[in-house]
Amino acid sequence: MGGISYKYDHALDFSEGLAAIKMGNKYGYINTPRDVVIPLKYEAAESFRNNLAKIRFNRCQDIIANTGKEIVPCKYKSVYPIEEDGTL
Repeated sequence: MGGISYKYDHALDFSEGLAAIKMGNKYGYINTPRDVVIPLKYEAAESFRNNLAKIRFNRCQDIIANTGKEIVPCKYKSVYPIEEDGTL
């Protein structure tokens, strides 16, 4: 993790240039210069794969792009994992 964890409560390894980080009870994402690029507002966050990641927000699951844009509306209790080819 190269020094990520000392600043945050938890951090995943970098994947596709971003790492999920946790501070308190919220997750967000940082880039390799360690700037927060997707705000810490999620209840859970997974690593990016094919520019997509699964998050939990307001007790539902969503898929976001590496820009933070919502891909699957946050209205489902669960979404399927992201496949190798980028399909949901």
